[in-house]
Amino acid sequence: MSGLPDHYLIGVDLGGTKIHTALATGNGSILAEKRILTGTTRGQVYVIGQIATTIRQLQAQVGIPDNLIKVVALGSPGSLNTSTGAIQFSPNLRWRDIPVKQLLEQQLSIKVIIDNDANLAALGEYVFGAGRGKDNMVYITVSTGVGGGLILGGQLYHGASDGAGEIGHTTVLPDGPLCSCGARGCLEALSSGTAITREARCLIERGGGKNILRQAGGSPEKISSVAVAAAASEGDQEAISIITQAARFLGIGVANIINLLNPDMVVLGGGVMEIGEPVWQGVRQEVQARTFLSSRDRAKVVPAALGQRSGVLGAVALAMQHERHNRTLIAPAPGEYKAVTLIMICEGEAVMYSFGKDDWRTFDRGIEKEWLVTNGIGGYASSTIIGANTRKYHGLLVAAHNPPGRRVVHLVKLDERLVAGGRTYNLAANCSGYGVSESGYIHLQQVRIGYVPSFTYSFADITLEKIIFMVHGRNTSVILYRLNNGSKPGTLYLTPLVNCRGYHFITSEGQVDFKQNLIAGGVYISSSRAEVSPLSLTAEGGALYVPDGKWYKGMAYAAEKERGENYFEDHYIPGYFEVPLTAGESKTIAVFASTEALEGGSGEELLEKEIGRRRGLEKQAGYQDDLACRLVRAADAFIVQRQSTAAKTVIAGYPWFTDWGRDTMIALPGLTLVTKRFKDAEEILLTFARLNKNGLLPNCFQDGAERAMYNTVDASLWYFHAVYKYLVYTGDLDFVHNHVYPVLKDIINCYISGTDYNISMDQDGLLSAGAPGVQLTWMDAKIDDWVVTPRHGKAVEINALWYNALCVMEKLARIYGDEALFDRDLVRLIKSSFLSGFWNESEHYLADVISPEGKDWRIRPNQLLAVSLPFSMLTQGQGQGVVRKVWQELYATYGIRSLSPESVEYRGVYIGDRVQRDGAYHQGTAWSWLVGPFITAFRRAHEYSAPSREQARRFIMPFLDHLRTHGIGYISEIFDANEPILPRGCFAQAWGVAEILRSYVEDVLEIHPPEEKRINPFIKKE
Repeated sequence: MSGLPDHYLIGVDLGGTKIHTALATGNGSILAEKRILTGTTRGQVYVIGQIATTIRQLQAQVGIPDNLIKVVALGSPGSLNTSTGAIQFSPNLRWRDIPVKQLLEQQLSIKVIIDNDANLAALGEYVFGAGRGKDNMVYITVSTGVGGGLILGGQLYHGASDGAGEIGHTTVLPDGPLCSCGARGCLEALSSGTAITREARCLIERGGGKNILRQAGGSPEKISSVAVAAAASEGDQEAISIITQAARFLGIGVANIINLLNPDMVVLGGGVMEIGEPVWQGVRQEVQARTFLSSRDRAKVVPAALGQRSGVLGAVALAMQHERHNRTLIAPAPGEYKAVTLIMICEGEAVMYSFGKDDWRTFDRGIEKEWLVTNGIGGYASSTIIGANTRKYHGLLVAAHNPPGRRVVHLVKLDERLVAGGRTYNLAANCSGYGVSESGYIHLQQVRIGYVPSFTYSFADITLEKIIFMVHGRNTSVILYRLNNGSKPGTLYLTPLVNCRGYHFITSEGQVDFKQNLIAGGVYISSSRAEVSPLSLTAEGGALYVPDGKWYKGMAYAAEKERGENYFEDHYIPGYFEVPLTAGESKTIAVFASTEALEGGSGEELLEKEIGRRRGLEKQAGYQDDLACRLVRAADAFIVQRQSTAAKTVIAGYPWFTDWGRDTMIALPGLTLVTKRFKDAEEILLTFARLNKNGLLPNCFQDGAERAMYNTVDASLWYFHAVYKYLVYTGDLDFVHNHVYPVLKDIINCYISGTDYNISMDQDGLLSAGAPGVQLTWMDAKIDDWVVTPRHGKAVEINALWYNALCVMEKLARIYGDEALFDRDLVRLIKSSFLSGFWNESEHYLADVISPEGKDWRIRPNQLLAVSLPFSMLTQGQGQGVVRKVWQELYATYGIRSLSPESVEYRGVYIGDRVQRDGAYHQGTAWSWLVGPFITAFRRAHEYSAPSREQARRFIMPFLDHLRTHGIGYISEIFDANEPILPRGCFAQAWGVAEILRSYVEDVLEIHPPEEKRINPFIKKE
């Protein structure tokens, strides 16, 4: 199979402090990136040598021959000669007349082209970012200085001598402040971060600016635009005046450009623009007042989308343009770039999902996407991006009273309403039996979901940002509001809707009674369900609680209606919080919802702590790849503390699953080992070892129950796989020997001699399990007495796991000097019996089950495990046959179908009531977790060739899109088997996240387990 790109490109963003280098395919897909310090003080020879070394490192990392890298495009600050490739003068680098192109080509023997870094940032936004498809676009970066780039007629415009785009040195105020270029009144001298800092220092010299000085730690030398912005956010009028002035001049400059060039779009980026609404408001006002109507109506002024990555992506775009021009001898059309796949580097909070008004154009469109935050003990908060609850499982505080079980919905919603200037702005979004009853999402401007979800509302001259998070380890949710009031005094009303019921159920008025007790800052709400802890609602930031006491009748849940469930519910409204606002006031309000004593700290402090915790987990994992970072972030939601065992466990999925043994063992490598959470892996392995009963590990813990259920044949076998993966990641043979090895021996002995549920080894060495009416494998759907997928007997994946377990055990016995434990002939017998019993020589795939009724030749995905597990019974050719059959009949982009569409029992859509849904659950429905074994099997069957790696990458990439849908940042449990492969089931599933992460890191990025080479002399693949 071919499929490798025929050429590759390098983009380099050379800055005064850092060098950012990216290796891309010819169509712009980023394969690898690296940032290093520039080291300017060590001279140009050192810096250029570092660039060349980094390029070779990326080349080696991806495994690309020299002759396939066609061009290196480099962006640099300062004045350049693009035709000769020389940097004429760069103050940032302290370079003058440096022939960069010549020097770098000598080291690399690759074509090098250079351009100004601001020009390339403009090109990056045009090709990959906010200006995509806008043929006439102006990019302006407002940071320490002010720079820019012009895209005119779909081309980067350089001017007669490469001097176009020096927007910062256009005159805005004649006889204004002196600029670094020697002229007066330049835009850079009036609106840059340097200009803001200068004005602040002058203010302090005149005896003012006390709040700004405080933000700078009391040191005038540390005054910066950041300190001014911080003071302004607290309502300091002097700081606001400085920012307003800078914004005004920037707006004048933007208006001049719009009048001169009549562009489709002006894109504004840089640190000053990150100050936020005060700057944007000033710019918009000036643009509105100073541009001709025709130009104003056409030109959109929008924020940049790529942040610090605009330069390197612009360099890649320049390299793409150069290559396409050379190949076609014509300038490329802008539309050519629209389909480029972009994989971004992970940079902390830069991993973000951002949504705008098009995502909630209608109510139905707005409820398609759901967000989730968790607290590490099974509790969570969740809703849709427009704030309308569509499930009985939605709520701002769903507390786990017996972690991770006994989940109770306490705070359902917190609806907002703001009254100012005689007008009422209702921000609530709700649905009743009559349809949409409140449409507050029309005021929603932007939703951003990173470490926490953030919702920005904009109405009149008022902005309101709402942030929702939970305190880790506590049944406490915090709803944080950052409000910038407009020119009229007003009042913010926050109305809680509360309940007190298990999250699987619903409540009607009269089924539960509530009582209120006023406390400092809020109210204490208890219910007639005395076994459930009361709810406390308190607020900081000048909020006054006003008791009331009424019911919200008939909230309608669209998702429950679709699932054939009762979809109407009533909620109690105890009262509301009232927050008075003065004209122009900026205020932070935090509402705390908790069923326990509150942890100390303000809302902002608790938010900072939670973000710090999650950022630390990403740092611990150590990945720089964007998709890996996203999945590491998602993995954290599923690792929780179980109260009954005082140890970590794994939540199978949100919003309704608890912890399941099988799911935990399958997910453990991806959730805890790939993420380097080795201590959590230890706790989970040790906990399940202690719960071993007759060779069986728990199948599941019923919600809130102390005792586990053991009705599974494969959880114990998956445990062997998890132990093996633990060893190749940690090398901790002592832990396994002291705590796990005896349990492994017990499981083997019990399975050989026979244990519960008719689990035993037959004379042919194969495992048989179950009986008619008993479901023990993962395909366990059962409706009353109807077993949807009867698989009693010898199931293919059970025997693949059985063989794998014995191979792991044999190697461990050899390590621990226990070699007489097993007869090697048993392993050979199992292999022989498996191949003679399951293999279809004519069709090149495996039977699904061998039962007393005969062999089941329906094509199912379970056979994949016979290829993907570390120890396989199949030859390479047989493995290729299995993978090919699965790819042809079961692959469905986001999952692997559970049954071939050619089968008469096939059900392609998972929808309807419980009978309809469970009837499709394993009869066609595509499962996300199976993509992991599929990718591993694919690469293994093709001997980890370079083409198989590229194809594996193509299997993974659609999940970048999926992470923006259904459960934002998570991978759904299942999908319809029919096109368009819609997500269904749990919107956040542990083994889906885990297996996509594991297969991506191990099989696509090829980051191998760190102890694999040390352990493999002992544990060697067959």
